[in-house]
Amino acid sequence: DVSVWRCSADDVIVPIGKPIANLRLYILDEALQPLPIGSIGELYIGGVGVARGYLKRPDLTEERFLASPFVAGDRLYRTGDRCRFLADGNIEYLGRLDHQVKLRGQRIELGEIDAALLAQAGVRDAATLLLDQRLVSFWCGDADEVTLRADLSDSLPAHMQPSVFVQLDHLPLNSNGKLDRKALAATPLPQGQSDQPRTAPRTVTETVLCELFSEVLGGSEVGIEDNFFQLGGHSLLATRLVSRVRERLGVSLPLPLVFAQPTVAALAEHLRAAMPGESISAHPRPAQLPLGLAQRRFWMLSRLVPESREYHMPFALTLRGELQVEVLREAFAQVSQRHLVLRSRIVEVDGEPQLLIDDHGPALAVTSVASQDWAATCANAQDELMTPFDLAAAAPWRAHLLQRQGSVENLLLVCLHHSATDGWAMQLLIDELTQAYAAGLNGQSPAWAPLEIDYVDFALWQQHPDTQARRNDSLDYWKNHLGQDDYQLDLPIDHPRGAEADRRARQLTVRLGTQRAEAIRQFARQRGTTTYVVLATALSALLARYSGQREIRLGTPADQRDHGQTQTLLACLVNTLVIRSDVDQRAPAEQLLASLEADLRAAQAHADLPFATLVGAIAQNRDLNRTPLFQVLFSLNYGRIDSSQWPGLNVEEQMLPVIDAKFEQSWEVQDDGSDMTLALEYQSALYDEATMQRWSAQWCALLDALIASPGRSLVELFPQQQDQQQLDRWNATDRHYSGPTNLHTALSQQAALSPNAPALVFEGQRLSYAELDQRAQAVARALRAVGVGSDSIVPLCMERSVEMVVALLGIVHAGAAWLPLDPELPAARLAFLIEDA
Repeated sequence: DVSVWRCSADDVIVPIGKPIANLRLYILDEALQPLPIGSIGELYIGGVGVARGYLKRPDLTEERFLASPFVAGDRLYRTGDRCRFLADGNIEYLGRLDHQVKLRGQRIELGEIDAALLAQAGVRDAATLLLDQRLVSFWCGDADEVTLRADLSDSLPAHMQPSVFVQLDHLPLNSNGKLDRKALAATPLPQGQSDQPRTAPRTVTETVLCELFSEVLGGSEVGIEDNFFQLGGHSLLATRLVSRVRERLGVSLPLPLVFAQPTVAALAEHLRAAMPGESISAHPRPAQLPLGLAQRRFWMLSRLVPESREYHMPFALTLRGELQVEVLREAFAQVSQRHLVLRSRIVEVDGEPQLLIDDHGPALAVTSVASQDWAATCANAQDELMTPFDLAAAAPWRAHLLQRQGSVENLLLVCLHHSATDGWAMQLLIDELTQAYAAGLNGQSPAWAPLEIDYVDFALWQQHPDTQARRNDSLDYWKNHLGQDDYQLDLPIDHPRGAEADRRARQLTVRLGTQRAEAIRQFARQRGTTTYVVLATALSALLARYSGQREIRLGTPADQRDHGQTQTLLACLVNTLVIRSDVDQRAPAEQLLASLEADLRAAQAHADLPFATLVGAIAQNRDLNRTPLFQVLFSLNYGRIDSSQWPGLNVEEQMLPVIDAKFEQSWEVQDDGSDMTLALEYQSALYDEATMQRWSAQWCALLDALIASPGRSLVELFPQQQDQQQLDRWNATDRHYSGPTNLHTALSQQAALSPNAPALVFEGQRLSYAELDQRAQAVARALRAVGVGSDSIVPLCMERSVEMVVALLGIVHAGAAWLPLDPELPAARLAFLIEDA
């Protein structure tokens, strides 16, 4: 034993406890770095109880035992157990790392499936394996399999639902009494089982679509009634499907149609009447090479503000291990040679921009850094990385590798200008760098298929009259949909706007948590919508709440890669869409959910109109210090860096500080298949960090409420406790007052501070503070001499004069109240007022 825990009948969670004497327990990530409380990692054991190794098993010894990076001379044992620290210092066991598998790009913990099975009535034992890219669940008991499937469909997401169920009398055990997974894997499987009874394709079109569904989703069997999104699809995979359909069938499949009719049968029906889709072909080079529409827009923005860094797209990777620098340098050269946008400049000829292609792109800069200078040098390199680009003088990217002397730690910094890349292309760049590096280690060239077109071909296609005609149709749609005026979202800000826009930025990072993230995905699947729609609905409701406006507009990036030839093209092929919602706080939340989805699909159907063209047509009289048509951007991205693709290296993506903000707020969610992370970028000249923390927390709470009760009104979904806390903060106006508590005391204090300063001036008469105080005290003494005190009311009937003020202050000084009387009133009226008082 290496840990101890005292069990109780009331325990909800039974941890494995804390280490016993002379042993040390660590929870580390893949880079052997300690993890904070609550983060899941692998359990390592150190101390006097660690063995020297396995008997006559040097392979296992090398795999499981390693030198401790924390205690000199100590050895660690790698357990293979997934664990995390609890807040009280105890350790919770979460399963085995070798029981975590990857299917269709999703990481799956087999133990979670087993736990869901064991929670069903009539199941006494269960174990799940990944066999031939299928989840196979073996179970023992007398439950009904049909009921079992139905119950699991409610409790598990689609990508975790077993494809095959095998009922056994008992699970095989090894000599140690543990589950024998090898024997289980050898168990014959029933023939013909699948996720559910599937309808086979009936036509050639349905057959091809089934194949494409399977290809895009990762190789699973697909029937014509299977829902693309319930099988694990999302918006990026839908874009890939559209591209593959055009490539295989030669027809245009509108992206909104995939969302509206996400089954093979429905899509095949629509495709029968579809016109052949036009393709992009390679063209002879003209004398002047044109820019693409998105590229031209970002070039114009860089000309307007040359020192801006708003449209820099950087990333940083920590590479730990034996890095082969020359191989990495050559990998950059190969990627740059493959994509001409990485070795092009934008020059102006006769007032028009054009591309100028160089023979070679920039080389990877490499710097060796002394260990004691590491932190400072990395910080300086990050600043240099964000230097503004001169697009006419050099290619629109730069890369710098820093190597720490005496260590296996390396930092790779890369930055591209947005005119040359987009989110899709950034992932493509990392993938191709990885492939080129892996091939180079073996002395080979990367096995890339030749590009069918390059970026110039795409730019020429955009200028084709047919393409321009479609953009004109889209312009009509946007004019009718958004109107002819600019739009301003009036959110409460912490600091007033300056005469000129201040683009300084800060960023807040918030993890939604795996439980909430999976709940969002499952809710989207159950309602036949997408994760994007659910997240954007909650954000639109939040912005409506804070602005008091019903019309909420969000900007969102949209990839224009529905042509197969563009899927592997590293370039800027993105456009910005405007998603418009009418937010009725009294209406059910599901109404906003449906209307936002409908507007998103319509926007995607008209996504070919460049944003700059839309702005020029609609927002001609706009405020140049604010983003036109929308002020808040929302985006959802998928995927994460996969260290296993870098041979011999552990790769970790690093967060780089944001310098300039493109929008007043930018809400970007990264979905890695397990957790979701919000990166909230905002203009720090307008908003404080505490405000953004509060808004992000309310957005998360609103997501929880939306998922739990979509039929309730939006106003009911907002967290009342947070509203009350906000009201309490706004109404916390009590302040301690340390000054004088009455008028005559204030007069005496002021007379002591400035006795000769003028206190009272009236028609040529002037009294200083000392004189006024002395006269008032004299009146007070005379009043007290005749019995006036704190329970007295003294009538004061005098014309406006210095004497009236002296008398008033004397009454107050005596502790009495005064009754003002107008000398112009009749004697009877004055007598009544005195008697009534």
